[in-house]
Amino acid sequence: MGLSSSQARLLSLTSRMHDIEYKAQKLEAQKLQMANESTHVYREYENALNMTKIQYKTIGADGSAEFLDATFNSLCMFNNTGAGQYALADTDSGFIYVPQNIADTFDNTASGEDFALKLSGLNTIPDGAITTTGDLKPVDPDKNGNISLNRGQKTNAKIGTTPITLTLTNPLGGNNYTYTISSAADTNASFEFLQNGRLVIKGDGLKIDASTSSAQNDDIILLGSNNTLNTNGGNDIVRLGVVLGFTGNYFTRSSNNTINTGAGNDYISSYGYNNIIDGGSGTDSYMRVAGVPTSITGVEETFSKTGGSIDGKDGWATQGSLGDCRYLSLINSLTLNNKSTAPYFSITQSGDSYTVTFKNYTGGNNKITVKQADIDAAGYAQGDLDLRVSEYALNQLMKQNGDGDLSNCTWNKLSEYVLGNSKMGVYGNSSTKFNEIWNAYKSGKINNVLVSTSSTSNTAEGIVNNHAYTVKNATSDYVELINPWDDKDVLKIPMSEFFKYFNNIAVFGSSEYNTGYIYTNGGISNSSSVVNVYAGDPQTDLAKYNYYIRLYNAIIEAGGYTTVSDDMLNSTNWLSNMINGGFVYIKAVDYQGEWYDTNVATNTSLQEISDETALKKAEAKYEADMRKIDAKDKKYDTDLAALEQERNAIKTEIDTLQTVAKDNVDRTFKLFS
Repeated sequence: MGLSSSQARLLSLTSRMHDIEYKAQKLEAQKLQMANESTHVYREYENALNMTKIQYKTIGADGSAEFLDATFNSLCMFNNTGAGQYALADTDSGFIYVPQNIADTFDNTASGEDFALKLSGLNTIPDGAITTTGDLKPVDPDKNGNISLNRGQKTNAKIGTTPITLTLTNPLGGNNYTYTISSAADTNASFEFLQNGRLVIKGDGLKIDASTSSAQNDDIILLGSNNTLNTNGGNDIVRLGVVLGFTGNYFTRSSNNTINTGAGNDYISSYGYNNIIDGGSGTDSYMRVAGVPTSITGVEETFSKTGGSIDGKDGWATQGSLGDCRYLSLINSLTLNNKSTAPYFSITQSGDSYTVTFKNYTGGNNKITVKQADIDAAGYAQGDLDLRVSEYALNQLMKQNGDGDLSNCTWNKLSEYVLGNSKMGVYGNSSTKFNEIWNAYKSGKINNVLVSTSSTSNTAEGIVNNHAYTVKNATSDYVELINPWDDKDVLKIPMSEFFKYFNNIAVFGSSEYNTGYIYTNGGISNSSSVVNVYAGDPQTDLAKYNYYIRLYNAIIEAGGYTTVSDDMLNSTNWLSNMINGGFVYIKAVDYQGEWYDTNVATNTSLQEISDETALKKAEAKYEADMRKIDAKDKKYDTDLAALEQERNAIKTEIDTLQTVAKDNVDRTFKLFS
């Protein structure tokens, strides 16, 4: 039997009722979800009400203060706004946070100076720049007694029978130098690695063995007695108790020492008694300053303070009481590759007097006769007789011609007497021509240059103030300079520090640069000679360079770095969250340039404020999200009302059908009752 129409209708309505109830339940669930979304949106807004950002103080050109929003880039990278310097350090490791490019530069540079030069985009160190190490910064040996020194550092150590290793880090931008040091009995010693690359060892009874590497060109001042020094390979310079002409702390009598320089062309000088000198193989030179050695072997050249003969050559000389470093440096430079002084002056001897002719001088009398007794009594240059005679004679000749004397003559006046006119130009390193000439010299366009230091104090021991030097050689790592206090005293200055101390350059002897007159600071007229003309802002360059030196110091002191991802560098939220979450702490630079730990609460140049921008964004988002939620909620209510209306209609119809069906059943039963 099939279903009656009423039964079919009832089943259809019942099915529809179940569907309506399911949809209603679903809508109720969605309304509940809307309530949860409303709570979430409100919490976001509430969080924005509590959101803060960190700001840092800047000083404008007119001296006014302003606080700017801090991100990693604005707070911890170089800016020229008069703000202090800050860094972020990891709370757990202490490592300094840096961007990836700075991390890469740190890993691929040999020194702080090279690091700062590359990141500041400079070729030379600006005048007034700070250093990576300061003035002989004290460091301690490690737990095994081993020592590692950067330039400008020193340490004290107890040396015993167990050897220790002394490492000099990148002496001139190249490989490290190493020494094995021991003593038959415990003794105290000190080690100083000077800014000019020279090692000073003070102690008694030490045995010092240098690396066997032939590339290690040791430059050592040994102060003390009963020491044994083996320098092995390399072209070495060893001074026992003396730095000629230097009146600092390194002029001490040192006796009963044994020096073995091994292979290489070495130079040894001594101030003391009973020292044993063995030059080994190679062409070696020895100069006795004072005291008598026990023995000298393997030495091809020896020098004394006076004597020699008139031979027309430039030999060893030491500047005396006359301040004529310019003259001796000029002669040393002119005769670097050919010791002959004949092109510049000639000397004829008659008994105890000498007639000196300065061949190139055309401004007046160029000839003068001087006596040996007067030369000896003057106390001027010592050593080579040609230089001693010519120095005294030129000093007297300039006085006679009304041109002052060698102590106060200018470079150009000196050039007139020695070279003739049109032979020299002099420039300060604030001039673009300093760089131009220096690069031309390094590229081989100029054969001879002289440099001089300023009269202000500096931190590089052995680099004398207000003093002229001959440039012997220049590489990408260092500059070799001849000090007129001792023309065997070749200083090796790291290239990264050279322009910090030498503020004048004199050029001569190049046909390309000589134009028929003495150059002035107006510049070289030959435009084709221009090389790397400087066009920057010195003040900004200095600030930028010093910034990176301090950052390098911070990384070294912390023991390493950790990197910041590029997408976080300009995020105020990242910086605030990292600091407030305790993941990092802030370091700042004090007025002495030293790093110290600080925080937003105590540092008056930092502040934390409500993030109004974030609040406004959150408020707008909150209102927009709530409008969407309200609209959806209203639609759900409308849909629920429609479903309820339909449900009621279906329920009424079902009730009717069920009543009709019941009545039909009742009638049927009555018929058969």
